[in-house]
Amino acid sequence: MAWKHKRVTASVAVLGAIAAIAVASTTLPSGAATRSAGKVALPTGVALGSSFGGGGAASMAATAARFPNSSVGRYYFPGNPSAYSSSGLSRIPAREVIMVSFKTPVATVKSGAYDAQFATILRSWNASGRTIYWTWQHEADNPSKNIAPADFVAGWKKLLAVAAANPSAHVHSMSILMAYALTPNHPHGNPDAWYVNTDVLGFDCYSLTNEKFALAYAAAKGKRLAFPEFGAGIAGASDAASLAFAESFIGAFTPNVFAAAWFNALGTALSRIPQTAHYLNSIA
Repeated sequence: MAWKHKRVTASVAVLGAIAAIAVASTTLPSGAATRSAGKVALPTGVALGSSFGGGGAASMAATAARFPNSSVGRYYFPGNPSAYSSSGLSRIPAREVIMVSFKTPVATVKSGAYDAQFATILRSWNASGRTIYWTWQHEADNPSKNIAPADFVAGWKKLLAVAAANPSAHVHSMSILMAYALTPNHPHGNPDAWYVNTDVLGFDCYSLTNEKFALAYAAAKGKRLAFPEFGAGIAGASDAASLAFAESFIGAFTPNVFAAAWFNALGTALSRIPQTAHYLNSIA
């Protein structure tokens, strides 16, 4: 989850620059952040929610109760994904868009050995009627994962071919990389080496400065953008700092941002920052 890059303060000048980023595609949804009663409002058409911090029923229920207005549920499969009806996906509140990731081994996916099984899983997601954004190997650019960009791209090529053979109007592919990888020194190599032509792009982001880079990158690619993980830090950030970060982060959204999910750690982060949780729920 990009542990080392959670807290970076952006200047007012940086935030102004973010708001000025041009959107490359005129087909992207409209919406602009505004201030209301001293708070930053959520742009029209943007879904806001959180991760569940675990796939257990109790953790999911507690998160849903803490964030009742949430319209995004971020779910993680630790390995292979499961069919909709036999997994935690079916416990995600019906009001929520689902963002789901899985970690089927790179060699298995790259070889095509997973194609048939993924087709079965994908058809179950299609049949669910839910809006689902799926990703494979989120944050694969993290060097600690030892995934080569070429292998990542090759694996995605296999999965996207399966998706093309099993189309759905409400189930979409989304690559998720670390926004930190977009910084000018390219700490994870050339970001374009990790680029795959998924339906939408996702960047996990814990920095206002890196948010700027993600907004610009997605706009340059003409892609809609989500932040499947964002927040002021997994641990240590005060409620006041988290609230200020949340307002600044959401206030910087450009019109191609369509969803964001606050990272809820092990299901406890939102309980530790009640003012921030209240704010997120009040604008969702």
